[in-house]
Amino acid sequence: MSVTLTDLGTSAVLFHNEQSIFGEPNESFIVGQTQGNSANALAGSLHGLLQAGHGYRLNYGNSLYAANSGQAATAMGHFKLAFMPEPSSAVMALLALSTLLSCRSRRQRVGNPRGGAGALGGYDSVGAEAAH
Repeated sequence: MSVTLTDLGTSAVLFHNEQSIFGEPNESFIVGQTQGNSANALAGSLHGLLQAGHGYRLNYGNSLYAANSGQAATAMGHFKLAFMPEPSSAVMALLALSTLLSCRSRRQRVGNPRGGAGALGGYDSVGAEAAH
């Protein structure tokens, strides 16, 4: 069994695991372990953060060979992963901010029809306190 995670932008191998068992029936592998009796390799960590805007490739492979059969059964492939920020979250944040600013502006106009709160310090032009 072989599993490798690579950052496509930097070509850095973030995780690699190989395990091989020879001569043992009914065995299984767990990614991130070293359970092989023939070969083991483990580099990197199963934990961590993948960065938005980066592309990743996850390669995997497995092969099964029956002794004296001459042929191995093989399965392999890969996934390409790309994490992009979700635009709807930013749109919702901007909509909420504009709504708050609109409500604040409206409240100031309704509270003081002469141009906003504090335009004349709460007093009319003669100096007497304005009735509200």
